[in-house]
Amino acid sequence: MERSLKTFLYSDKVMIYVIILLCVGFEDGAIRGVSRKRGGQWQLLLNSFGVVGMHMALTHHNTVVMFDQTGAGPSNYRLRRRFNGTRCTSRDDLMDSICYAHSIEFDISSNKLRPLKLDFDPWCSSGSFLSNGTLVQIGGYSNGAKRIRVFRPCRDHQCDWRQAKKSLSDRRWYASSQILPRHDRVVVVGGRGVFTYEFVPKLDSRESSFALPFLHQTNDRKSDQGLPGDGSQNYLSSGSICDAPITPRRQFPESGNNDLWRSSFRSL
Repeated sequence: MERSLKTFLYSDKVMIYVIILLCVGFEDGAIRGVSRKRGGQWQLLLNSFGVVGMHMALTHHNTVVMFDQTGAGPSNYRLRRRFNGTRCTSRDDLMDSICYAHSIEFDISSNKLRPLKLDFDPWCSSGSFLSNGTLVQIGGYSNGAKRIRVFRPCRDHQCDWRQAKKSLSDRRWYASSQILPRHDRVVVVGGRGVFTYEFVPKLDSRESSFALPFLHQTNDRKSDQGLPGDGSQNYLSSGSICDAPITPRRQFPESGNNDLWRSSFRSL
């Protein structure tokens, strides 16, 4: 067990270094490309998507999936009907969170969006793309902490979030996910107060989570003052391996990730 754990950590470390080098190389190349052309500009496509893009993912069908937590009340995307078919018309419905969308899919080519159904809270969940372009979103908050959600993009715009029948072994809030090289399996590591890792999907119904002492050894509550909760925490859907404290100087969330990538690269 100890030998396999060391092998896992070593291979994971090599993968992390490769990802950092690729990201830094892409960043430098992108900056040089913009400086040559100097013709790029921001363009407002829509005044509002109605849903906060806490998580965003670009699919291979040139659409963007966005979703936010479900436990914060109504969003700005009000539904005429709930996803179960009942109408949202009364005054009481104005405060019913299921009369509002908490996830949408935006079609870049047509500049249109449509609501998607989310049953369990994906707040600060983690995610990975499988080889066929399917997005697997893992964990979350409260009733979503042990949930596995799957979104398989489609051309006819009829696809939606699907809840996996099986759940995680441990609750995962602020965990990290990383697709593995073989069998379309995802390794899920850590989370708030969780010092284990597990695989999705599991190859055996008896398989559970595995202890990861490394998380105990690197647990520093003082470094988590900018994030809710205690213990080892990772963020976001990119499968990041570093904690990204939120402070006035490090905004939420992309700039925090960028700062961490740069500092990590310089320290290699």
